[in-house]
Amino acid sequence: MKKNSVLNIKGDKVGDITLNETVWGITPNDAVLYDAITLARNSQRQGTHSTKTRSEVSGGGKKVLDVLDKVVLDLHNGQEAELSSDQNQELITKR
Repeated sequence: MKKNSVLNIKGDKVGDITLNETVWGITPNDAVLYDAITLARNSQRQGTHSTKTRSEVSGGGKKVLDVLDKVVLDLHNGQEAELSSDQNQELITKR
């Protein structure tokens, strides 16, 4: 048996206590202590959090094609690309 001192708030010795060696004489397992504390703290959470559903998330609509994408798509489909002078100038500045 292991004997320890009992102290009051001021730090004065007020008595002795005998501790059982099989309970208090072990080396603590840090991983098990961490898991036990985490489990206890998580079970005390309120847990009223919420996430957005697919319909609540913004964006994700149809992709808007820019001029260059339209030209490439037209050429891929075997059509001639018709460009106005503004669109042609935009293509030149992109490259």
